[in-house]
Amino acid sequence: MVVHVFLIRNDKLLLLRIKDINNEYFNHYSVISDYLERNETINQAAVRSIKKIVGIDIEPESLSMKGLIRRKNAEENNIEFFFECSKWSGKIINNNPEKYKNFRWVSINDLPISTIPYIKTAFENFGNDFEFYDID
Repeated sequence: MVVHVFLIRNDKLLLLRIKDINNEYFNHYSVISDYLERNETINQAAVRSIKKIVGIDIEPESLSMKGLIRRKNAEENNIEFFFECSKWSGKIINNNPEKYKNFRWVSINDLPISTIPYIKTAFENFGNDFEFYDID
């Protein structure tokens, strides 16, 4: 299981460019994401991931669940949770330079073509109500 967090500020979304050449999405943009650890709730995983990847602190109640995707292919069958967060404390930094080249704020209405396709689909299709998508 994976958690993803859409950090939103002033109608802009924080995207991270993937640096790891072993990642199938090398040089694509993603959002904060990480696998759940053993005995961790999805909210705890989101809070931990945000701190681990961009160094900011959030309160669990500032997370808003936006949707769920079951993403499957020949190698994996993942359940992926998507949250939105627009309230935090601290300065955003690249705490994971071995995985991410850099980050940038982009308009929520104009995501780059190099955004990971399922991340882009999730962001563009999740409205105010909780939604579920099944992606092959």
